[in-house]
Amino acid sequence: MNSVEFKENKDLWFNTNAQWPHFVCPIAGKKLVLLIPHPDDEIFGCAGLLQQWASVATETVVIYVTAGEASHGFVDADEKASLARMRRQESQRALDALDLHGDVRICELNIPDSEVKSFEAQLKERLRFELDSSCVLIAPYYRDGHSDYDAVGECAKHLAEAIGFEIYFYPIWLWFWTHPSAEHQVDNFQKLPMNQRQLVRKVRAMECFESQIHAEESRSPVISKEFLEHYHPSLFEILVVH
Repeated sequence: MNSVEFKENKDLWFNTNAQWPHFVCPIAGKKLVLLIPHPDDEIFGCAGLLQQWASVATETVVIYVTAGEASHGFVDADEKASLARMRRQESQRALDALDLHGDVRICELNIPDSEVKSFEAQLKERLRFELDSSCVLIAPYYRDGHSDYDAVGECAKHLAEAIGFEIYFYPIWLWFWTHPSAEHQVDNFQKLPMNQRQLVRKVRAMECFESQIHAEESRSPVISKEFLEHYHPSLFEILVVH
């Protein structure tokens, strides 16, 4: 997709759906669990949410499904392991940059990046250790357009139906590859507003992901300029209410 198509799809979402209602925090007195396909999704999708909700949750847990080791297309095992370590470190720096009130417990599942669908049974089994009916789970949108996001979101949706916890979904890439349609139940989309201080912290946290936003030798940045330009100025995050 070229940059013009990228912008046109994004603008269509946000011009058409400017009246999405504001989301009301449901988390007080409950355990907050974020389900993250790749390190950096917790910041792009949920940095404002974390700043607002972690302080009122009984516990906050961030579950990294993969380490994001496939982002650069490395085949060599040592290169992939090095990138995985780097991405974990970047995520920790980013969480620190949010200056959250209260501890955040990190859980790493180490499922192979870009292969989550093949490990769905393992993912479901691991998640059952963390989730019960008292949780609020924040999961990637199950129609976001990337195989890992879709697989993680579908797994989370099925577990919510089986166990009975609250669940909300965050889109990451949806805005850039498709346009609003009934398939995405756009009436279920809601805004989570951020204040200026929260946005500044989010931007500071996004800048921690140097491996993704900077070019490396002959490689272009993994995250495009258009993607960053969408997330930098936005004073709200989007949640899909299932």
